[in-house]
Amino acid sequence: MEESQQMMIKEGIIEYMKTKVGVERTVDEIKLYVEQHKVRIDKGSSALRNALFSLKKENPALINVRRGVYIWKEENVKEKDNTVSKYDFSDFITISNLRKRENNLVISIFQDGTFSLNSSLLQYLPERKVEIKLKQDCSQLAIIKKGNMKIDLGKNGRIKNYDIIKRLEKQKKKFPIYYVGSWDGQEEIWIGNLTTNNPNKRNVRRKKNIK
Repeated sequence: MEESQQMMIKEGIIEYMKTKVGVERTVDEIKLYVEQHKVRIDKGSSALRNALFSLKKENPALINVRRGVYIWKEENVKEKDNTVSKYDFSDFITISNLRKRENNLVISIFQDGTFSLNSSLLQYLPERKVEIKLKQDCSQLAIIKKGNMKIDLGKNGRIKNYDIIKRLEKQKKKFPIYYVGSWDGQEEIWIGNLTTNNPNKRNVRRKKNIK
């Protein structure tokens, strides 16, 4: 069972690192990808650390640039298979074994002052302390992991914040409000666009962005 898990973890690491060659990836980002696409890693387990350590020995393309940060450099890999195929798949991508729909990274804001990050977004923020920036027209919200004026999001990523409620009400936004975005691993920043629907709810057919 352990050998099978290690194999799946290694496959996930390689798949993720190859998505952006030469781009720095943190251990947290690698773990998140592996768990979403391959196999669940138990809390406190050393399985990911062992897989990374083993892969560094096996594959010189995986480089540990500094503690907790890795990059993938294809130019360091020597091809062992010299077989030439008549098919060119250079413009194709490999489909992973993803059996569960991925949740969007969403922040929900309710009129009672509740400001809540969903679990998918929280996985990028283990310290739960971030800087929050809101665009003046409220169309976008940013979460900055390495910001200067940090707010404590609490253990569950659900707090009360009436400053943002006041600003949203001033722009005449209707509650509940959702911000949907993506995580930039290189900058360690999440930026979301304002929408009236939570895309993770099954009864939501399509997302409406408010400009």
